[in-house]
Amino acid sequence: MSLDEAHEVYRESYTKHTNRLCEETPRWDYWFSSGPYHGEADIERRHRLGLEQVTRYVHYYTVTAPQEVVWTTPAGDPAIELGFEINLDGVPVRGYLDQVTTCPARPTPWPRDLKTGNLPGDAFQLAVYAIALLLNYGISVTIGDYWMGRSGKPTLPYALTEWTVERVTEEFHQMDAAVRAGRFEPKPEPAKCRFCPVQASCAYAAA
Repeated sequence: MSLDEAHEVYRESYTKHTNRLCEETPRWDYWFSSGPYHGEADIERRHRLGLEQVTRYVHYYTVTAPQEVVWTTPAGDPAIELGFEINLDGVPVRGYLDQVTTCPARPTPWPRDLKTGNLPGDAFQLAVYAIALLLNYGISVTIGDYWMGRSGKPTLPYALTEWTVERVTEEFHQMDAAVRAGRFEPKPEPAKCRFCPVQASCAYAAA
């Protein structure tokens, strides 16, 4: 796919989903702001930023690192938005993996998550994907990374060897127990609360 074709796919998708959201919430003052950008102005700004990130993505895989390619599953499917279901000792987990990447220098495929915004605080998401690849395909993953749309390149690899099946299972069991008990401990942070849809009604809101 050429850059122009990729831009066109983005424009069509952005327009389609923005129009859908406008029908659901036609009043701009009800839309979340992004810093000084409100409603309609933010829609135009994000459209431009999205095109810039598409450009960086295409450039990375065609110029910077053409040797990095999407892994193909044994069934012949490209591992893009790869759905998975795993059972962690009684807790079912379902998700989608953005990409599984491979290259000659690293013959073992690794999970890559695409980020258009900020870098996550830890490697837990990548660890879950690594366990999914192990349980579903028998692939022992030792690293993973995030591809950052703002910079147009991946992060340094995150080591995932300490994220064993047992450790990831324990994390999900703790989350499952908390949900069943209705225990949702507040962890207010201005940067997070600002984008929370219920912050206006939350006693713990820090935004």
